[in-house]
Amino acid sequence: MELLENIGQYYILTIGNELYALEAERIKEIKVGYHKQINSVFNMSPSVAGVIDIGAEMVLVVDLQLKLKTRERLNKSQPNTMIIVDTISNQRIKKYGFIIDSCLAIANVRLKDTVETSLFKPDIKRLFVSGSFSQCEEIVKILDIDAIVSDVEQLSECC
Repeated sequence: MELLENIGQYYILTIGNELYALEAERIKEIKVGYHKQINSVFNMSPSVAGVIDIGAEMVLVVDLQLKLKTRERLNKSQPNTMIIVDTISNQRIKKYGFIIDSCLAIANVRLKDTVETSLFKPDIKRLFVSGSFSQCEEIVKILDIDAIVSDVEQLSECC
């Protein structure tokens, strides 16, 4: 029997036409149909959709479709999904929202079955991916949310 510490649990996400994964323990909430709740913020990185009020806390919302360059702008008439993730920024826990197309499933992945990003071709997406694994004959890229947050914070003065 495989030791639990050798297995990672991931949410499988669609962003554009590609499959991505995020560690299940990082996702705190999944929201569907929230577009009218996002408030725009000026002078932010183009991938920042705005902020949303979640439980009396303002949460910065990043459009992963724009960040990963799977499309050029947010279509608020198209239903999308937002995942809420806790990150550690400047030694404090901070919530971020990330717009994705959909959340498909949860997968248990043996850590030895993951592949390093050094095998990927160099592009913008590689900067925000920590590895990959195969699921149902598809390649699933593992998102590095901390790298995405760090990049957004560097590009956005108010964060």
